[in-house]
Amino acid sequence: MKHKKLIFLIIFLALLVGVLFFVNFIYEKPGQIEEPGTGWKGKQLSCANYSCNQLNSGNRNYQAYNPCLVQCAQEYKKYNDGQFNVIVPVGYEALAKKNLADMKNCFPLLEKTLGMTPYYDQLYLTFVLGDENKDFASPEASSVYYYRTKKSLDSELKRDETGRGSEVGADICNNGHELTHIFTGQLNLPHWASEGIATYAAMKNSSTKLVCYDEGWKLSGSYAQTQIVKSYADLNKSWNSKEVNAQNNWYNTAACVFVRLEQKYGADKVIQLLKTFEKYATTHEPDMKIGDGLDRFSSKVFIESGIIEVLGDKAKLELKTIFGL
Repeated sequence: MKHKKLIFLIIFLALLVGVLFFVNFIYEKPGQIEEPGTGWKGKQLSCANYSCNQLNSGNRNYQAYNPCLVQCAQEYKKYNDGQFNVIVPVGYEALAKKNLADMKNCFPLLEKTLGMTPYYDQLYLTFVLGDENKDFASPEASSVYYYRTKKSLDSELKRDETGRGSEVGADICNNGHELTHIFTGQLNLPHWASEGIATYAAMKNSSTKLVCYDEGWKLSGSYAQTQIVKSYADLNKSWNSKEVNAQNNWYNTAACVFVRLEQKYGADKVIQLLKTFEKYATTHEPDMKIGDGLDRFSSKVFIESGIIEVLGDKAKLELKTIFGL
């Protein structure tokens, strides 16, 4: 009798474990991103709390899109290689393959340039097909979202077919600017520093280089279109959208802050100041309250707790004299 009870108990426990495993598979497995590879370790990104209803807000609210959208919309395809993922609308598979290869090139280059790794264990490029005649990119969590019209995507495919598309090479990172935002997102940098470090990292891993002087900047290289020295923009204010190339000037001016710091103190010191400020950012709340997920540290906090902390007061004089910061 005792043996029968023991056998019954074992069978019951086995059935219970089986049921629990089945429930776990049904309710959790579809919501999980692929197992991370061996590239880097980060917080696991899960789709468990994602609702497909988020897609109903329309294409204008591009932030409603995230890597989980591929589970909701059959009109998108997802390409994966280890921890690298590209999501594209159906019909643009060629763009996915090209950008997947570029991501694999970019990661070690940006990791070396920044001395940092992304916060999440998966990295995404998501191309969102929109109706409006606007093209822009936005980094969010572990993804870069390229909001593109059909005309824009078709044009990019044509450029690639004719050989006039993006540069290709193991030492080239075409998506360097936006991917840098993924590497540094957890720092909540002030706007000029966020765009500056992204432009700085992109230029270091491109055939086009940024040359920075006391009075301004210029580009050099086979793809450079600016051969004259352009005066620095005012980083204490945003760019004037009515001025021609104002945003480009502002971004390159911000990048020159880091270019000149590298020239004077070395690339390793730029990495050190980013790591130092990362430690600060993990234990402090941003002092510039902008909105949910948009709060930043002020320029003053970043300069004092990042740049000066590593490079000393002499760097502060450079920032004030040359860039007015």
